[in-house]
Amino acid sequence: MRKILILLSICFLFSGCMEARELKERTIIEAVGIDRDDGEYSLIFQQYQPEAGQKAGEGSGRSKPVESTGKSISEAIDRVTHYNGNPVFLGNSTYIVIGEDMAKEGILQELHYFNGENEISPTTMLVVAEGSAKELLSAQAQSENGNSAIRDILKQGQENGVIGECTLLNVMKRLMEEGTSPFLPVISNLGDEEESNLKITGMAVFDREKMADVVPIDEAKGILWLNDEIDRA
Repeated sequence: MRKILILLSICFLFSGCMEARELKERTIIEAVGIDRDDGEYSLIFQQYQPEAGQKAGEGSGRSKPVESTGKSISEAIDRVTHYNGNPVFLGNSTYIVIGEDMAKEGILQELHYFNGENEISPTTMLVVAEGSAKELLSAQAQSENGNSAIRDILKQGQENGVIGECTLLNVMKRLMEEGTSPFLPVISNLGDEEESNLKITGMAVFDREKMADVVPIDEAKGILWLNDEIDRA
């Protein structure tokens, strides 16, 4: 009996609870763009801002870009928290945009970070930007569909059989398994400085963690057929 009491006492000593925060006290992020240059990360976040008087679940609100840099992803996120005064909440992120140069250098370390974040959903989608992630998310803000453009493009791409399972869970699985490598949709801005035109222009094919090439849409469909990842087209 004495041993049981000691064990229970230890459990109480080592137990704890996290500080509860309401969503209005958090910096809510809908999408993340990530670039890397000379070992420093450049992140651009799409921050959700509800309209005045809007309650949770009412309407889509609006978004504004928030930029940050750091020697690590966590440092860049901490700087956003310091700037805004509210902790960053990544649980609403629907997709992560990876810059083209970073994709060529390797994405394993960065994906390990997001995969280890308990707020990030394993169903968060990954895409590669033609050019930088910052350029693509900036172009999205100018597009006709605004901040939902990339999300709508990805949804339509799945329905048309242009892209497959490009979720964080699927990509990590392919990176960890022997004999497999991920492939991700590439989104380009075919417009100009005045009016953007975002489209899926190909598929980034990886050799393990590094982007090896970009194949056109027709070849991308063939890869999806071979991997049995076309189910609605």
